[in-house]
Parts: sequence; structure tokens; C-alpha cells
Amino acid sequence: MIKKTSLKGFNVKKLTKGQLLLTTLLSGVAFGFGAVNTIAQEAPVETVDAPAQVAEVDNSNDVVIVTGSRIRRRGIETIFPTTTVDETNLTDRGFTNIADALTEIPAFGNGFSDAGSAQGASPGQNFVDFLDLGTSRTLVLVDGKRFVNSATPVLGGASGLQVDFNIIPSALIDRTDVIGVGGAAIYGADAIAGTVNVILKDDFEGLEASSQYKVPEAGGAEKFQFQLVAGANFAEDKGNVTFSAQYETQEGMLQTARDSIYAPENNYTFFRLLREDDNGGEQRLITNNLLINIFTNGGLASGPFPDLFGFGTDFGTVIPSFGIGQFPNGGFLQFDANGELVTFNPGTSIPGVSIFFAQGGDGSNLFQETRSIQTPSERLVGTSRFNYEFNDHLKAKADFIFGNTKSTDQANQGGFASFAFSPTTDGALEFSIDHPLLTGQARQALLDSGIQPGGTFTLSRLMNDIVDSSNSVETSLWRFSGGLEGDFSIGERQFFWDVNFTHGETDLEQIATVINDGAFLNALNVTRVTQA
Repeated sequence: MIKKTSLKGFNVKKLTKGQLLLTTLLSGVAFGFGAVNTIAQEAPVETVDAPAQVAEVDNSNDVVIVTGSRIRRRGIETIFPTTTVDETNLTDRGFTNIADALTEIPAFGNGFSDAGSAQGASPGQNFVDFLDLGTSRTLVLVDGKRFVNSATPVLGGASGLQVDFNIIPSALIDRTDVIGVGGAAIYGADAIAGTVNVILKDDFEGLEASSQYKVPEAGGAEKFQFQLVAGANFAEDKGNVTFSAQYETQEGMLQTARDSIYAPENNYTFFRLLREDDNGGEQRLITNNLLINIFTNGGLASGPFPDLFGFGTDFGTVIPSFGIGQFPNGGFLQFDANGELVTFNPGTSIPGVSIFFAQGGDGSNLFQETRSIQTPSERLVGTSRFNYEFNDHLKAKADFIFGNTKSTDQANQGGFASFAFSPTTDGALEFSIDHPLLTGQARQALLDSGIQPGGTFTLSRLMNDIVDSSNSVETSLWRFSGGLEGDFSIGERQFFWDVNFTHGETDLEQIATVINDGAFLNALNVTRVTQA
């Protein structure tokens, strides 16, 4: 018996006859430029609005093909419910990207998206994450065929063969089928979690245009989308040609724009096992207002802590939670916006939490300051599709998809001057108290803290005021797929076959602004020149 799922806001289709195929056109023998695949025919589909009860369907006499399996068998049973998101779901919910609809399904993790979870080297890209096993473990197909991947091939990008849903033409989506597990035996490691198969329309007739404009009640993060679909049958309805175009642009928004998200007291964090409780169970901690207290935006000044790790180097190690790196007379100081030194409150250390964090105090709210609610992006997608039935047993198909997307981080984590990173240009900075850029107030505060005349102090700070290392990514992609499919009979047995050729290319350009370490250190190495 086929298991089904019922999700609020989604339709659940009863799978009858051969309809569990839902996806891959798999079974067959791969060769040369394409593959020969067996296919189960599809029967009419009945749609039931959730949360209505879906009746059980007796498929004991039906032959079906499951995504990721070459085996044709009767009475198939799936480990995970097979979920179908159809065109109605997208229209009713106002989704302009199928990835947004999929992410609302409980079985999907956050993945990468333009809703703020794809920053770093992959801003704005849209990769889904089934079962929360990682985006590289969810296979994405279009009409049962592999699609061109768009993962950013640089450090910090999403590694793997992920498909960017920004390139898939949502204007032409008929339905999207999600099948858990089962595909790894055929496709490899990128199908361990499951398979998402996007089925595009191939029989559209007429002209359809639509647009959307979205803006939150609180303002900002506006989004505009326009799409056009045109199609026509020919040769007495034996053939069909369909074209579509879609344009979308959206403004970005940082978490700092919404105090309900940005404010540390509104951010709660779960931590791993602290200890066992009286019943032998796990006791976990939830806390808020956690700040990084090993550096600040203006700079955390501390006394030198020579050779903590035995490397013969003054790392400028500062761990306020343990009092490490404090001045000879005790305590820590920080630079304010005017370059003067004021008292630094390290916050309250919490057992079980990283020693680099503390609750409250004057630490850095780095993660909220550099995260987006929505990444600014722009995308253009064009598609053409053709199919023609020569007779009841032979059909030709072809499609061409082109897409261009542009996305830019509004903020990211720039450079750091901290012992927790490289002890060279990324390590804590060391300065003499006679440095000409120090104000008189700062110099006196250092002397009062126990630094000897002519002595040195260390500075740990975030460099986002110099450069925030924002990334911009532009992706241009095209993909052609074409082939023949049909069926024939030998005796009382019927065979289904498919021959297909697919080729695509991705041109990806990433630009990031970073600190020139050599020039930065040279700029700090200044002296006061007295004219004779």
C-alpha cells in the first residue's frame, strides 16, 4: 500500500495505476549520449484539498516505477510519504519560486535561500535540503532528467551538484513530486536524502500573463515579479509549442532592520547536553542575549599574554570569561566611537556555553548584524518547449531553458583581529602605548591599567567598518534536453522506452571585497616624525 501525507496548505494526490512514477523515467540501460528508460503510464489524478482525509488506494495489482529504482514491481510500499505540490499550491499561496513551497514542508530543512540562509559565497541561491541532511544530498530533476548544477565552486560556497531553483521556470511548473530515499542506488550520494522532480507543462494552450508586488506591513524588502506563458497545439493536436518568460526582482533587508529579530534579548539558543538529570535523561539549556566577548566592533583592548600556546609568540590571547588577557591592574577596556577607552563589560559566563560567548555585556552581536532577512536579487528565466506525437507509440520532446540571476550580500563577516584566528594578519593587533594615533585619554587609560611607559597592548576587533567582505554572484545558465519516447509489445508483454540527450552549461562569476593584509598592516605601522 502506498503511504500518503496530509499537509496543511498543500494538496495530496492519490496515486493510482502507474502514477507513483511521478518522476524519473528511470528504468533502462544508460549508453553514450543518453539513456533508454522504461516508463509507467499515468492514469487520471484526483486532487483532494488538505486537511481532508485521503482514502487508501489499493494498488496491489498496479505496476509502478519509483524514483531512483529500476525495479518494476507490484504492491510497492514507500518508506516516506510521497508529496506532490501542484500549480494550485503556488497560485493560492502566491509563491514565485517552488523552493519556497517546498521549504514549508516539515521534511525539509532550511537549505540555502534568498531569505537570508544563503550568504557567504552563495548569496541569493536557492538550494533545498530534504530531511535536513544537507543540500548536496537532495537530488533535483526536471521532467525526470538531471539539471545543470549552480553551486559556487569556491571556499564558503555550497559544495556538490545542487540545482538552483531560481533557474527553474516557475511559470511552467505543473507539479513537483518529492520522494524520500531510494535514489542513491541509481544517482549516487546526491540522492541519499531523496529526490525532487519538477514536472513542467507540455500541453499549454493560450496566452497567460501575471504579476505580483509584495511588501511587508512594516515596509522594506519589496518584491516584484512578472511572468508570461504562451502555447499552441498544431498538426491536429499532435504537437505543442510553449514559451515562457519570467522576471523577478527583490530588495534586501538585514536583520538589523527588525528589532524583534536583531535584539539579542529576542534571540534564544539551544545548547547540547550539559549533564544528565535525576532520571538519567538529557538536560539542555536555552538562553538568550548571547554575545561574542573576545572582540568588539570598536576594539577590545587588553594586556599582552605572552606565549600562551608555547609557540614563542605573543598571541594577544583574550578570553574575558576566564579573565585571560586582562590588564595588570585587572579588567578590560574597549574603544568607543570617538577612539577613547572605556570600561568593557564581559557579560556573564554560562556553563556549557562556548567560552567565547557570554550573556549580556558589551560583546559583539556579530551574527545578527551580518545576517539578512532577504537578500537583494534579480532573475530572468526563459523557456521553450516542444513535443510531437508521431503515433500512439512514438513521441518526440525537446526543451531549452535559459536563466540569469544576480544576488549580492548586504553584509557579511569581514576580517577579524583576534587570537581565535590566524596569529598573523588575522591575529590580535599589538600596539605601543606611544602609537601616534592614540588619543591622550586612551594613552593615560592604558597607563592607569598597569601598562608600563613604552609598553604594548593588544587590540581585538571586528573589521566590518573597513570592509564587510560582501559577495556578489551572477549566474548564467542554459540547458537543452531532447529525445524520443515510446512503447512496444512482444507477446503479452508491453515495454516502455526513452532515449534522451541533455546538455547544459553554467557560467558563474563571484566578486568579493576583502582586506589587503599587507597594505593594512603597513597602514598601521606609523610613527611620529618631529621636524628638526
